[in-house]
Amino acid sequence: MRPIRQNSVKPIAVAAALVLGVGLAGCSGHQTTSAAPKASVPAPTTVLAPPVVAGQLAGRVFRVTRITERGADVAIDPGTAPKISFTTDHFTADMGCNSLDATYSVDAAHHLVRPMGVVSQVGCGSASSGQETRITRALRTGAALALRGDRLTISNDDVTLDTTSVP
Repeated sequence: MRPIRQNSVKPIAVAAALVLGVGLAGCSGHQTTSAAPKASVPAPTTVLAPPVVAGQLAGRVFRVTRITERGADVAIDPGTAPKISFTTDHFTADMGCNSLDATYSVDAAHHLVRPMGVVSQVGCGSASSGQETRITRALRTGAALALRGDRLTISNDDVTLDTTSVP
């Protein structure tokens, strides 16, 4: 019989190979270079409209000039001229057929806070229901308000209303 020869690999060598393999695998996602670091380029800045503070909307009426949903323009229903009228703590949105009446305030983060509101239920047909739904969604609690001169932007979730102040 032949003697059985066992492989005499030392446990320390196995452990060293394992540590070396794990260490190299961890570095594989990193690139090294001897070039000098590049100068940082400032990120482009976007000029945003100033946020609305309490009292700026009181006594003003804004006509909705553009509605976007998920960034895409949505046509304003023909024959309608949606508008939003503000007092110090109340607004009325004439949405084309129905209207939305609500109390509101503007919080410290320049968002609309509307604890309660009522939508009229006039049967106008299905044509204006999409427009009314979008306007109502935009005017929910949490809408971001930004005012620049006579232009008010109201954004909430995926709907944005661009408006212009009217006399």
